[in-house]
Amino acid sequence: MSREDTHAAAQFVIESDRLTVWNDKGYRMAKASHGVETGAWYFEVDVLEPVRPEYNLRIGWSQISGELQAPCGFDVFSYSVRAKPSTRFHAAIGSPYGEEYAPGDTLGVLIYLPQLDRDERQDLDDRKWKLGERYRQWAYSRPEWQRPRGDMDLPPLPVLNGSELVYFKNGQCLGPAFQKLYLGKYYPAISSYMGGKVKVNMGPTFKFPPPATWHRDTPIRPITDLEYTLPASQPSSAAVATESEPQPALASLSSPPPLPTPLPKTEAPAAATDAQSQPPVAAEVPPAP
Repeated sequence: MSREDTHAAAQFVIESDRLTVWNDKGYRMAKASHGVETGAWYFEVDVLEPVRPEYNLRIGWSQISGELQAPCGFDVFSYSVRAKPSTRFHAAIGSPYGEEYAPGDTLGVLIYLPQLDRDERQDLDDRKWKLGERYRQWAYSRPEWQRPRGDMDLPPLPVLNGSELVYFKNGQCLGPAFQKLYLGKYYPAISSYMGGKVKVNMGPTFKFPPPATWHRDTPIRPITDLEYTLPASQPSSAAVATESEPQPALASLSSPPPLPTPLPKTEAPAAATDAQSQPPVAAEVPPAP
């Protein structure tokens, strides 16, 4: 899990193994160092004994713009499933899903993102910020091909048809939690409330291995298959040292590599209070603790 201020709330505790994570107060979020744009990807989470008895968790995937001072699933950039009661969340709307998970359980999380066409690929490329620029959370400019015509009502981001997010509890598939995800680069994400604690397993060996393939024989891959290599067009002293040795996915390398001069400090949104960090949910679902 990443300690970069674009990936983890300052209040989140990421232990020395970079895999055991928890938060002492209201919901906050931390993301992995590496994200995915296409393909089938899987990680596991072992639910540990909580720091407090009133704990809760939300586990899922988030784009880089997902709000860190709130639970995963709070905004349009993230999707999650809550531990108790078992509820799926997206854009602060919850609905019942699957089974509750508790200490001793292992939750498997699979995302499938189909191949992108030229316009979708260009959209993702245009969202990236350049070295030396201030990182702008929440910034999104809809591309020309996705702009409304007349009275056309469009979602906040382009929809990626064929995509889905599926959960497994102790090896048993719980079925799709979400389909037709918004186009984006997604990172494994953990949200903890009042001491909820987990240990993340990015692979390649899993306690409960997923199926070998998903959706038309797409191989399911562990997050550890991801690597980061510095762009050849922007050499630096760091590039000379690391370019020939791609770093594993457990390293905190998904943010842009350092420049010789310091980058401006990320301007994080104001922290929500513990009570405010809980999003509204659908009427039929009890509010999150």
